Amino acid sequence: MPEDMLQATITGDPDGERVTIAVAGQLDLASIDLLRDAVDQVVRTGTELLVFDLSGLTFMDSTGIGLLAVTHNEVLARSGKVAVEGANDLILRLLEISGLADQLEVR
Repeated sequence: MPEDMLQATITGDPDGERVTIAVAGQLDLASIDLLRDAVDQVVRTGTELLVFDLSGLTFMDSTGIGLLAVTHNEVLARSGKVAVEGANDLILRLLEISGLADQLEVR
């Protein structure tokens, strides 16, 4: 599989309190639907904590920022939380510029 192709892997606790979506590759307009489908699947379960593991993400544009913002609002409306972990410096900077770093739990 090419290095830049987006992959999203969902793992969760047996009780559903915490679900992690590990994202690898490049997240942009061409690949956003794959991640959106994974997120929709998780949000429907009503998980208390949704963690995006971005340690394998090499690139993210504004479509990824938009998806994180919408997901945060959807999960927050259900009294849940969204966290981001493993983001590289470039992606952390995007989160800061967009204001999401103040809204999400960044690890």
